[in-house]
Amino acid sequence: MPIDPRTLALLTLAVGLPLGGLGAVALQPAGAEAHAPDGWLPHPTRIHSLGEGGDPDALPAPVNEAAEGPLVVVLGCVQALSPTAPRADRLDARLAAHLAPHDVQVRTAGVKGYSILQLARLMEERVWAWGPDLLVLTGPQSDRMEAPSSDAARLAALDARWWPRLRLSAGGWWLLGPPTAWITAGADWVEAPAGPPAPRVDPEAYARALDALLLEAARREVGAVLLPMVEPAWRPGQDDPWVDAMRRIGTRREVASVDAAAALEAQGLYGHQALDGQVPSPAALDAYAGFTAMLLEDRGWPEARLAPALAAPPYAEPLGKPE
Repeated sequence: MPIDPRTLALLTLAVGLPLGGLGAVALQPAGAEAHAPDGWLPHPTRIHSLGEGGDPDALPAPVNEAAEGPLVVVLGCVQALSPTAPRADRLDARLAAHLAPHDVQVRTAGVKGYSILQLARLMEERVWAWGPDLLVLTGPQSDRMEAPSSDAARLAALDARWWPRLRLSAGGWWLLGPPTAWITAGADWVEAPAGPPAPRVDPEAYARALDALLLEAARREVGAVLLPMVEPAWRPGQDDPWVDAMRRIGTRREVASVDAAAALEAQGLYGHQALDGQVPSPAALDAYAGFTAMLLEDRGWPEARLAPALAAPPYAEPLGKPE
């Protein structure tokens, strides 16, 4: 007999309460995967996940996990994940190779189709707990994709549900506050008011979300560098409001930005940088990693932490026309 998600959540609470801080319990109702397009699973707090291996929170294995040097985290969507490239040619592996003198471990916090708003939740729920030393923020690709409802509206609809909000910490249970682990039940596809197709995250919302993420990095004294990957259809001189927003927020927070166009141009990669229209080729990924490593070296990393500046208030003013 089917169990109501609320009942399942309460049963989970009753069983898990004595466990204290042992970790997360993730319950996925039978048949939930049948509603997931392209093999994705619904996620109770972040709209969707890849659900690889049946784990709704699956992320790629670290590169150089035993390294004793800094932990570098690559943050982004499919371009950061680069799943169709050979494993040794993906962005995290190439960064580890170019930064080998620093004995770095590199982890990818990347999920296909994630916007900056979903990535901010991924940071809160999982990545900050890793203790990163440096964030390499890629993008923006998924943000500019059009959909009938915005990511902000869909996340607000998720937040209105009470059963996925049960949280577990070493100190006990509570209903609000930053999570260290999650109890989820009845995850399904969230609906939000639909309208004409529009960007999932418009440039203004993107700028505010990126600024908030960098501000949190500044508070934690975590370094950051921006890597605005070039879209396959992009040509020199073409305006991109999202990349412009990324650059402006980087300037506001004194965060260096990799000149991705120059990285590709140096390798003669225009028109050849994508494997499938979304994921850069191995040559492009290596160029991105190499230029990122050169930028970090020029800025004195890792001796210089490269944490974003705290001085400016949270971003709120209109972007206006691209600069």
